[in-house]
Amino acid sequence: MNKTNYIDVINLVLILLAAGLAFLMPFQTFIIAYLVIGPLHYLTETQWLKNQGFFLENKKWGILFLICAILLIAFIQLEESELFNNVVTSFFDLWSNALIYFAFIISAVLVLVRNNLMRILTLLTSLALLLLLNNLSAYHIIIGILLPTIVHVYIFTLLFMIYGWKKQKTKIGLINIGLLFTSPIIIFLPVDQTSISSGLFNDLFLKSGFQNLNLMIENWLHLSSSDGLSASGRNPRVQSFLAFIYLYHYLNWFSKTTQIKWHKALKNRSIIIISLIWIAIIGLYFINFKLGLVIAVLFSYIHVFMEFPLNIKTFTSLTKRQI
Repeated sequence: MNKTNYIDVINLVLILLAAGLAFLMPFQTFIIAYLVIGPLHYLTETQWLKNQGFFLENKKWGILFLICAILLIAFIQLEESELFNNVVTSFFDLWSNALIYFAFIISAVLVLVRNNLMRILTLLTSLALLLLLNNLSAYHIIIGILLPTIVHVYIFTLLFMIYGWKKQKTKIGLINIGLLFTSPIIIFLPVDQTSISSGLFNDLFLKSGFQNLNLMIENWLHLSSSDGLSASGRNPRVQSFLAFIYLYHYLNWFSKTTQIKWHKALKNRSIIIISLIWIAIIGLYFINFKLGLVIAVLFSYIHVFMEFPLNIKTFTSLTKRQI
C-alpha cells in the first residue's frame, strides 16, 4: 500500500469512527470533541498557519486576524454583560458579526486582488456594503452563525479533501469525499431520542451555546423530536450531524501529519507552550467552566480567521478563477 492509499484508508476509518460515535452518542461525542480535542486542533493549526505565513504575501496580516478575534470575543462578552444599558449591548450584538465579515473580506482581498489601488477600492466597497447587509437577518445567519461553524468544519474540510484528491485521484479518496458529502443524511436517520435528557453532558451542551445552531437547523428542515428536546435546541438527529462534522474535522487535521507534515513545524518550545495552554484550558473547565469556554472559543475564532486565506486559495484553485 502506497503512502497516499494509506492516508486515505486512515481517513476512511476516521470517517466511520466519527459517524458511529456521533450516531450512538451525539451530544457526548460533540462535547468531548469540541471541549477537549478542539482546543488542541486550534493551537496546532494556528502555529502551522503562522509558519506558512498565513498563506499571504506578508504574514504580519495575521496580527489583524488576532485583533478581530479578540474584539469579537470582547463584544460577545460585553453583549452579555449587565454593566451596560440596552442601547450599548444592542450595538455589540449588531456589529459583532462585522468583525467576522471584515476578517473574511480582508482575506479575500489580499488573496484575490493584486493591485493595491484595487484592494483599497474593493475593501471600501465591501465596508459600504456592510452597512446594508447589517440590516438583513440572512447576513447575520450566514456570517455570524454558519461561516465559523458548519462552513468552516464541513464545507471547507470537504473542499480540502477534493483539492487533495485531484492530485492523486484514488478510489478510496473519492469514497471518503462521497461519505462526507452525503453525511447530512444522518439527520434523517432515527437515533436515540433520550440520549441527553439530563446529566453532565446536558449541562455542558447548554453552556456551550450550540443549542442555537441545533435549533436553527431543525427549524430549517422542519424537524421535531417526540420528547420535547427540540424546543430547547437539543434535537438528537441534528446533533448527530454536528457531532460528526466537528469530530471528523478535528481528526482529519491530526491525520495530516503524514500529508502536509504540520507537526514538523512544531519546535520543542512550541510543543511545550501549546501543551501548557491546552492543559490550562482543560483545567479551567473544572475551576471556572465559562472562563475556560471563552478562552477555547477565542482560540477557535483565531484559527478560523487565520485560515480564511487558505480557504479562499483552495476554493480559487478548484475553480481556477482569480482577479
